[in-house]
Amino acid sequence: MKGLIIHIGEYLRPSIIDTRRPHEYKIKYAMFNENGKVSQKGDLHVDPEFETFTYGDFPQKGAKANLGKLTRGNYIFFNCTFLEMTGEKARYIVGYFRLKDIRTVEEILKKSLANTKPYCNNEHVRYARDGKWSVDGSIFIGDPEESKKLRVPLRFDKEMVKKLNLMDSWERPISHQFGRKKNTFGRLMHDIEIINVYTRNPKILDEMQVEILLEEIRKVGN
Repeated sequence: MKGLIIHIGEYLRPSIIDTRRPHEYKIKYAMFNENGKVSQKGDLHVDPEFETFTYGDFPQKGAKANLGKLTRGNYIFFNCTFLEMTGEKARYIVGYFRLKDIRTVEEILKKSLANTKPYCNNEHVRYARDGKWSVDGSIFIGDPEESKKLRVPLRFDKEMVKKLNLMDSWERPISHQFGRKKNTFGRLMHDIEIINVYTRNPKILDEMQVEILLEEIRKVGN
C-alpha cells in the first residue's frame, strides 16, 4: 500500500464551490457540540490542518482500520463534498500529506511534546492535553516539503474513479456500478452516491494510483 483517500467533514452540509473560480473554495471542516458529537452547530474541528500538516484520527476503529496500515512515506489524500453552483453535489480532493511521522496521542503526551510544533497545532493533541478528550487516536504528520493544501481542488468524480481503477472490497471495479447500482428502494443511484458508498471509509491506493492522483493534481494548476 502507498496511500489512502480519506473523506473529511462527513455528515455535514457541504460547502459551495464555484467551478468558474475553484481557487476560492473553503474546506468543509466538521463541527462538534458540547457532547463531542458531530453537529451542525458547535466548535469547528480544523483537522487536517495545513499549516504544519497534521491529521488526527482513530485507526483502532473498524471503519478506519486502513489508517493503521499507513507508514512513513505513504500519502493521505483528503477529499470532501461540495455543492456546485448548478446544485449538484460533488467530491473534491483538497490536499494531501506525504507522511514523515506517525505517533499516538498518548505517546505525544508522555514524551511532553504536546506544546511543541507540529503536535500543538492538532486539536486531538490539544484537547487530550487539556483533559477534554481521551488520549485515544493517532496523529499523522506530513512532510512540509511534500504536502500541500491544493490551490485548485481536484474533482473526485466518476471519471476519476475510472482513471484510478478503484476497486471495491471484492476487488471488482467500482466504475462498473455507475448507471447500474440501485438503492434499497430499487432506484438507480446517482454517481456521487456510489462514490460515497465505496469511499466513505479510507480507501487504499497503490503506487500507480498515487502517481496518477499527483499528476492530475498538477494538471489542474497546483
